[in-house]
Amino acid sequence: MLIFAAITLACGQSFRWDTILGLQLPAWSPDGDRIAFISCPGEDALRVPCSLYTILVDGSGLSSITDAPVVPMDNSPPKWMPDNHTIYFFTYDFSGYQDRPVYWLSVSDIDGSMFSRIDRIWDGSAISSDGSKFAWASGCGDCADYGLNIENSDGSGELLNFYVSSPSLPVWAPGDGCIAFRAWSYDSSDYGIYLLDIEEGDPFRLVDHQDETPAVWSPDGMQIAFASSRNGGWGIYLIDLSDVTLGTQAAQTWQLTSNAAGFDTSPAWSPDGQKIAFVSTQDGNPEIYLIDVDGSNLTRLTNSPQQERYPVWSPDGTQIAFISFRDSAAGEIYIINIDGTNLTRLTNFIGLESSP
Repeated sequence: MLIFAAITLACGQSFRWDTILGLQLPAWSPDGDRIAFISCPGEDALRVPCSLYTILVDGSGLSSITDAPVVPMDNSPPKWMPDNHTIYFFTYDFSGYQDRPVYWLSVSDIDGSMFSRIDRIWDGSAISSDGSKFAWASGCGDCADYGLNIENSDGSGELLNFYVSSPSLPVWAPGDGCIAFRAWSYDSSDYGIYLLDIEEGDPFRLVDHQDETPAVWSPDGMQIAFASSRNGGWGIYLIDLSDVTLGTQAAQTWQLTSNAAGFDTSPAWSPDGQKIAFVSTQDGNPEIYLIDVDGSNLTRLTNSPQQERYPVWSPDGTQIAFISFRDSAAGEIYIINIDGTNLTRLTNFIGLESSP
């Protein structure tokens, strides 16, 4: 789903809702050599198809991956496999009822030599870290697969189905033993972020507020970061899972940042789990900030009169890639050291880059 809605901040500037919330997360290859991203020539990705690219972190080697029309999905950026050569992403066609779009989880090599569609998806899908399984949510109330589903990506074995009211946006935990996801209901009774232990098979609600962004797992799988407006204004929150017994004890949640007049969103964990990068409007327009997970050492990393978004850490934790509108109304991919030095522009596109 693409969300384009204008909001106005206190300073009088307008920004797109998808830009502030940062629903498109980045994709840096595991070896740190390449960045995958989606480029869209226009705002309507169904009328003017987007494309999937990779580029070397020195700015060379720009390469188009597939001719299939690619679509940026909520919380579902291109996902690299450990081999540094395979990428999962989302495509679409118009094979649905009355030629409506149908969305597919797809896979390709970075040289474009192999492309295949894995399966149709509905309300969000996520591939496991090794690519062997994928989870997908179905909000089709009359369908047998209603709820959260898990199956092998090669089509073998049986489909695992877990009944959940209106699930969406599943995210695998490190190690692939658990899945966090969002759920909602028309009467607000089931809103929140849930945790599913695949072996236990009983989803457990961690937090119960309706205005919360998808879960972002810490590298050790013991914490979850998310953004929420539960206390007015959007802030970054953390969930501690270290002492949680599923189904018997609520998780401890605390507020890491607050922004009463604006937005703190798009949390991204450092590889060592000690820092979080995020997007904040606390100084006016959206910029990239860093903060330690104990709430100390808040640092503004970027400083531009234009917006910055979608921070992603390099695998070695020394750099952050992000999208900036400082030199282009369409947005370009930049890299910066975490001490604020060596700002480097990688791309020069007419279209909108998402998911660096």
